[in-house]
Amino acid sequence: MTYGILYIAGYGRSGSTILDLSLARHPQAVSGGEIYRAAEIFSDPEALCTCGNRLADCPVWGPVRPIYEESARGFGGLTGLQEAFSTYEGIKGLRAIRRGGPDRSSEIGLVWEKLNTLSFSALARSAENATWVVDSSKTARGAAARPVLLSQLTGNQLMLLPMQRSLPGVLASARKGSNRAMEKGQASGGSLFVARSLMGWILANASSRRSATLVPPENVMAPLWYEALRRAPKTELETILTHIGLNAAEWTRPRSTEKIHMIGGNRTRFTSSDVIQADLPSGDLLTRTAIRAVNAINRLGVV
Repeated sequence: MTYGILYIAGYGRSGSTILDLSLARHPQAVSGGEIYRAAEIFSDPEALCTCGNRLADCPVWGPVRPIYEESARGFGGLTGLQEAFSTYEGIKGLRAIRRGGPDRSSEIGLVWEKLNTLSFSALARSAENATWVVDSSKTARGAAARPVLLSQLTGNQLMLLPMQRSLPGVLASARKGSNRAMEKGQASGGSLFVARSLMGWILANASSRRSATLVPPENVMAPLWYEALRRAPKTELETILTHIGLNAAEWTRPRSTEKIHMIGGNRTRFTSSDVIQADLPSGDLLTRTAIRAVNAINRLGVV
């Protein structure tokens, strides 16, 4: 089946998840959350989908999970498959694309395409009128090349939406802990994790900018600041929906979570998907300084 993939890139922490959930309220859009982490998440038999079921019992992911498990045997299991995917579509993969690769006909390349095609198709079939699937895997270190690779999937258009969030907001979120810990109800913040998040923000935004130069320019939307989304959620959401050809008037506020099948992300997946209007700061010195580091990394060819 044919569908579009709306890929949210950047390092939003919670912001991208909330945007992902909000977009999934349109009758022609479905959301998968952080699909690049599927192999890792499937390794936990108790992992939940936002529909309320365990992933093993979810009508969307239940049939998909065994195929991941079968494909993972040649990589030492689901953990090994996730590690292989992280190399294939991570920063190393992004560098390989700039050199003319990676090898899409390799074993990992073929498995990656098979499983991602399977995942997106399952999501698209989950809603009767779905024409767009939202993927908020962002461009973390393990998914830097993902938007470029997704743009090469046969028959489906990719639209890249770079999303940014000011560093004070990101670091305040990081103090609460990592997404993986939050999913398990654990706190794992602290100074070291905040410092890692700072570097993650820089690398993710550098990767997002690099990816935007490697897909057709008409497939790249204007960058969205999370702060702008918070100031005028209705306006920003309407702009995104109109850009991808969906009638913004059909976007409705209430929607049953049973129709949303997100994996990964953090605990905000299971809370209200309302974007609360707020006047948040922007243009702060820390963010401006970090953007200079992003520019330097891109200019030097590190990412």
